[in-house]
Amino acid sequence: MANRAVRRLSIPTGDGQTSLVVPRFPELPSIRSIGLSQSGPAWTNAPHSHAEYELHFVRRGKGTLTAQGRRFAVASGDIYLFRPCESHGGFTDAKDPAQVLYLAFTVPAALRGEVFTSVQNKPLFLHEDVAELRASLRTLGDSLAAL
Repeated sequence: MANRAVRRLSIPTGDGQTSLVVPRFPELPSIRSIGLSQSGPAWTNAPHSHAEYELHFVRRGKGTLTAQGRRFAVASGDIYLFRPCESHGGFTDAKDPAQVLYLAFTVPAALRGEVFTSVQNKPLFLHEDVAELRASLRTLGDSLAAL
């Protein structure tokens, strides 16, 4: 099998289908994964955690995010960040299932305080008015959806 730069995975979930686009970045070891997840109407994600940061952009639809024992309503245009080892999960809106662009990445320990000083002690960082970042993520999501 050829070593392709991009692979698409379609995972049947029983209530819909989740399609993941996973580019491989061997030259950028700090990026662990990037993808576009389309949820079915009954999709849920049990609380879990992982070793890397995870940035999410809700491209369309709605859902509920759970983090640190709290619930947050999320909708198209919302951006949120999870820190390493932070428990999170959620579920989608049955009438308007969410499509989420995600990016999992690592930051060297020496740089974490400099890069993420504003979120070090917060369980969740919701960006509500970051027009430039939102536009960039929308473009990236459109590009991944077109693959």
